[in-house]
Amino acid sequence: MIKTVILLRHAKAEESYLAKTDFDRNITERGISDSQKMGHYFTSLNIVPKIIFSSDSARTTQTVQEFVKAANLNTDIVFTHNLYHALASDYLKILNECEKDTILIVGHNMGISAIADWLSETSVPELPTCGLLVLQFKREIKIKKGIVLAYQAPKKI
Repeated sequence: MIKTVILLRHAKAEESYLAKTDFDRNITERGISDSQKMGHYFTSLNIVPKIIFSSDSARTTQTVQEFVKAANLNTDIVFTHNLYHALASDYLKILNECEKDTILIVGHNMGISAIADWLSETSVPELPTCGLLVLQFKREIKIKKGIVLAYQAPKKI
């Protein structure tokens, strides 16, 4: 079975001194716009995730909500604290435990960029805020076996 992994870094968030805690940081107006822009772009790829995993922080929750609305997706979203500042190995664990063939994960740097680099068969740059990477695997998700189908940043659209 072919597996598709979509990685989305959260959108631009307010500065940490403006929020009560890092966890409670909201996305900015630019973050809202970028999330919507990336959701619209995502529709052009004709990919529909079977499940979405997202960190439960304010900024990832807001990013995924704006993205899903703009992409017109009706996919179940699993919010988990396990993705809040997760390591690449934490992302890999979620991906390997999921039986769905098309998975979207919304998370934070450095972990999301690290897992992107681990999984991609070619080197990919660090994901910018609201950056999107789509990888495809022939059978199972393995390190350095992901074929890059799309790499996009809001500033490039």
